[in-house]
Amino acid sequence: MSNIVEAIRLIYPDIQGGFTYWETEHNGNNWLNPIDGLVWENNNYPKPSWSQIMEKINQLSLINAKKDKISKINSQRDSRLIQNTPQTLNVYQGTNLVSKQFQVNPACYAQWNARVKLLEERKASGEQNPTYPWIALDNEIYDLTLNDFKSLLSHLVDRENTEHIQARLRKNAVNVLTTIQEIEAFDTEQIIIP
Repeated sequence: MSNIVEAIRLIYPDIQGGFTYWETEHNGNNWLNPIDGLVWENNNYPKPSWSQIMEKINQLSLINAKKDKISKINSQRDSRLIQNTPQTLNVYQGTNLVSKQFQVNPACYAQWNARVKLLEERKASGEQNPTYPWIALDNEIYDLTLNDFKSLLSHLVDRENTEHIQARLRKNAVNVLTTIQEIEAFDTEQIIIP
């Protein structure tokens, strides 16, 4: 019942002490009535009733359950953000246009931005359809165009935005729940339509 001290601080946010809570009697036995373990020596505030304390303990339990669920949502979001996901591009293999998959992950972001900048500079200097070699999931190297790299970047940014938006929507949904049972039953993987 260490939440009793936290509950009292919720009842009296400005309290500066003047009370002690003993979870058991001096002989180690549990109190018949838990309020008997509360020694109140505070002259500024009246001793709270057990029902006031239990109301705040329940409120604390709800707050902690929400914090735990939100922490899980954040962890799942972060885990998904570092995962590799394939993105399909139509690229030329010789003279044939073929669909190939390329790995998309946050580690590629800086490299792709650098390739976009390089290809934009080459295009600005007059080169027609500049390309840069990149390895696909089939371990073959393909010449990707400026638009290919922009498409990969766009996929990564869209994925990140979607994950952050979904996490925010899930956290907002958790914050309006009113019982621990609702919070425990909340599916942190569900897709929420804004």
